Amino acid sequence: MNEPAIWVSGGDLRDALALVTVAVRRNTAIVRFDFLDDCLEITGPGATTRIDAEGDLREGAVLVNGGSLRRFIAVMPKDPKLRLQTRAGRLFIGNTGFEGQSHAVAPEPITLPIGSGVLGTLAAIAREGELVVRASIGAAEIAAAKQDYNRRIDEAFRQLGPLGVTRETLEAAVDASVRAPRR
Repeated sequence: MNEPAIWVSGGDLRDALALVTVAVRRNTAIVRFDFLDDCLEITGPGATTRIDAEGDLREGAVLVNGGSLRRFIAVMPKDPKLRLQTRAGRLFIGNTGFEGQSHAVAPEPITLPIGSGVLGTLAAIAREGELVVRASIGAAEIAAAKQDYNRRIDEAFRQLGPLGVTRETLEAAVDASVRAPRR
C-alpha cells in the first residue's frame, strides 16, 4: 500500500532548508513544515519560504528540530526529486526520518525576527497567544524563554528586593514592557 507523500525538487528543498536554518543557533530551534494544496511551506527562525510540491500529503503542519535539519543539508541526497512523508510521528525526507510534532490543524505560522531571543518570544506570546507561538517555534523554545525570564526576574529581585521592590512589582513592570508595542 502506498502511503501519502509529496514530491519536491531536491535542489529547491536544499535551498529552502539552507534559508530557514541560517539562524538556527540552539538545539531547541524548530522548523515548521506546512503541507498546502500545491506547495510545501517551510518556516524557520526568521524566514519562511515555499516550494512547489506534487502529491497527496495533507497532514497540516509538522515541527522538526532545526539543528537536525541544518546538519542534514550537508548529507542530503542529490536526487532531482525527493519524497516527503509522515509516519509514526516522524517526518521522512527520502529515507531519513526526523522526530516531529504533527498538528493536523495548526494556526498560521508566525516568524520571529532573527535574534529576537527571550523578549521576542514573550512578546509574540503576549501578542499572538501561546498556542500560536508553540505551533511555530515549539514547546521547548517557549520553555527555554520562560526559564530565562524567571532567572532574570530572580536576579533582579536579589538586587532590588533589599530596596523594598517586590517580585510582583518586577513581574508587572517586565510584563508591561513586553506587551508594549515596539517601534
